Amino acid sequence: MLLGAGPVGAESEAWWLRATFEPRGLEVLGIPVRAIDSEWIAASPLTPDELPPDAREPGFRIEDTELRLSIDGDFERDGKTDKALVGVYRTRSGAVGRFLLIASENFDGAWEKRAVFSDPGSPGFSALTYRGGEVQWWDCMLCGSYQAVVLQGGTFKLDPFGGNVSP
Repeated sequence: MLLGAGPVGAESEAWWLRATFEPRGLEVLGIPVRAIDSEWIAASPLTPDELPPDAREPGFRIEDTELRLSIDGDFERDGKTDKALVGVYRTRSGAVGRFLLIASENFDGAWEKRAVFSDPGSPGFSALTYRGGEVQWWDCMLCGSYQAVVLQGGTFKLDPFGGNVSP
């Protein structure tokens, strides 16, 4: 799924700033992409196997940080398993970007979309942390800012001013 490693001459940039990915899947967690967003025609979650080779070097691995590509928890505090994961998407018009999907496991064990947040532009890297009962969406491994996912009145919302700390 790795599409490229960025523009020529960008080798000095960190892998997470230059890696791009190709959205290919027709479903995520068994949810059809059109049920996630009616404009999407393809989407793929990011997985460790999809990351570029330099993402496996000590000090540059995602597992060397608190960041994760997916997180399980009870984000709604209702006793049901929830999952947050990041990935990339493509729309019918050809636009691409990255996304954060939050899904809940229903009584049959299938996943249901609870919220999706998209970031149009580059189909690049993003990751998650879960701190203090809050899902945090990062687009950089060493940058100090993230967007917080907050639950308000039973609805997940994205707070773009979530914080300024190190992952």
